[in-house]
Amino acid sequence: MQNSFKYRFEQGIYFVLLLCVAYLSYSAFMEPWSYGDVSWRWTYLLVVLYSSILVGIVYLFTKLSDVSLQYIIKVALILTISIQLYIVFCMRITPDVDLSHIYEECITMLRSDSIRITNESYFGFYTNNIPLTVIIYWLFRFGTAIGVKDYILLGEIFNVVMLSGSYIVVYKILRRITSFKVTAVTMFILLTNPVFYAYAPYYYTDTLSLIFLLCGTYLILRGYQSEVRWKSRIAFLFAGIVLGMAFQLRVTSLFLPLAVFVCGFIKGKWKFLFEYVMGVSFGFLIFLTIWASVYSKHVSFDTTDSAVTIEHYFMMGSRYPGTYNNEDVYFTKSFSSHSEKVKNNRKMWVARLIQNGVLGNISLALSKERIVWSIGTSGYDQYVRYVTKETRCYDFLVGKEAKYFQAYMQAYRIVILGMLVLGIFIVLLNKAPYMLTLAIYWGGAIIFYIFWEAHPRHSVSFWPLLTMLIIPLLELIEKNMMPSKKCFDKDGKPIITKD
Repeated sequence: MQNSFKYRFEQGIYFVLLLCVAYLSYSAFMEPWSYGDVSWRWTYLLVVLYSSILVGIVYLFTKLSDVSLQYIIKVALILTISIQLYIVFCMRITPDVDLSHIYEECITMLRSDSIRITNESYFGFYTNNIPLTVIIYWLFRFGTAIGVKDYILLGEIFNVVMLSGSYIVVYKILRRITSFKVTAVTMFILLTNPVFYAYAPYYYTDTLSLIFLLCGTYLILRGYQSEVRWKSRIAFLFAGIVLGMAFQLRVTSLFLPLAVFVCGFIKGKWKFLFEYVMGVSFGFLIFLTIWASVYSKHVSFDTTDSAVTIEHYFMMGSRYPGTYNNEDVYFTKSFSSHSEKVKNNRKMWVARLIQNGVLGNISLALSKERIVWSIGTSGYDQYVRYVTKETRCYDFLVGKEAKYFQAYMQAYRIVILGMLVLGIFIVLLNKAPYMLTLAIYWGGAIIFYIFWEAHPRHSVSFWPLLTMLIIPLLELIEKNMMPSKKCFDKDGKPIITKD
């Protein structure tokens, strides 16, 4: 009876997520028609072209040996890094929006030879950007020490290096959960995601937090799979440390360890849960202790009353269209104490929810989910449109010829969401290892953005892990194309061989 309830509960999670992703897939497909922000002709043409290429890649990869695929992955990774480096060398962006404040503060600190953050009006309110400022400051300081004074280029190269590390960790995760052929196809899909090329010049929390989130995920996976208890505990400990850094850079990084906990709870893995919670929590506390010391050296002002509140983002998210609003920022800043900010933000939030009504709140939630997950361009042009010099690369990515690249971005989002719908549907029919954690991870994020402020950029840090929900679809294809007993076990699951 208990197992039957757990099974139905798991199926319920997949079913609800399937409905949500089906809506997001439909929204992405209709985006060129509904909002006209990209060329519908080029978008749908590129959907057909990319889908055809992907079908060819799947067929080719199932025929090649693992050794050949290993070389192909290495070449593809080198090519990806080379293209991203080409973009950052050709596009020296003028930091805009939040990054402009971070960049200017780091330059001020360098010029004054001080490690103290002084822009209290900005960082006293947006305290979430202090960790990134500390990292960028020390990056620039390292650049100064080795004679590199082009700080914009240095930041962009650093971003590409961090993205490269993220790709490698994704590969390591895939090698632990699926076959080599499925790994190769999944890597191809990830490496052709245009959002990471569009955001290559913009070194912000979305991309820089990825390496820490993925390393934490990999360590949790290693701890779970390890048969040696002390190795498992050490893996969880270090996972807590690196996830602490991920959380400091981007709060949504917390969704992954929470999803692992919820998955373990649903499946009743009590022994694993105890060691996991103890290890990750202790690692997190170690990081927070270290971070508190670092923070005190860089920040001398008190942010207790000046910092933005959680309720502020709920309040912004309750006002159509649920995106950033200057009036709401001024409203929150008008109150001097933290308690006043919380009280008035909450009051305004509730008032707007009542004013919206049931249908209005549902419509707003659907609109925000579309903004976050279905817009293929992820709002990148807002952040990289200002450059020191307009080059041919700039024209193609942002300028007068950008319609082709933007159409590809939307086409890719249509294809990826369509494949995710199929992947989740297959999980509904057949259980797949590790997919429940990813389903809870995405489901938690979808629920979060029902309430939170929405922006197309917010989905960027989710895609490396969400792409893995395609694995059940690829495994089914591999099984039908390669029914060899050497490739699959008695349950029809691919046999995973370690490198």
